[in-house]
Amino acid sequence: MDQLNLTEDQKAKVEELRQEYGPKLAEFGKKVTAILTDEQRKDRQEATQAARAAGTSAKEIFDAGEAATKATDEQRAKITEVRKEQAPVQREVREKILALLTAEQKEKLPKGHNKGKPAPKAQEK
Repeated sequence: MDQLNLTEDQKAKVEELRQEYGPKLAEFGKKVTAILTDEQRKDRQEATQAARAAGTSAKEIFDAGEAATKATDEQRAKITEVRKEQAPVQREVREKILALLTAEQKEKLPKGHNKGKPAPKAQEK
């Protein structure tokens, strides 16, 4: 969001959204983490740290972590259910943030972020 040059008012409103929705979104993360074994969590953390250090996109960081977990079919099914619950909350936050942005700021968003659609992972079966 740094590249958007938010006004002080926009920054304050985004912070309010983070405070309101942060705990809800963190709870979904805890649910996913609880599905994984200690080894899978360690592998995911190492992969995401390496991807971040390499300067990859958020999606690539996410994908690296997912691939590193080597989740079983049962685990993937459980994670998908959590993400189905999470998707509407993420969509709501995204829509509220987009409503705060000017047209110029929206143009600066990475492709796909300004359409108000859930991320591809949130749309899984």
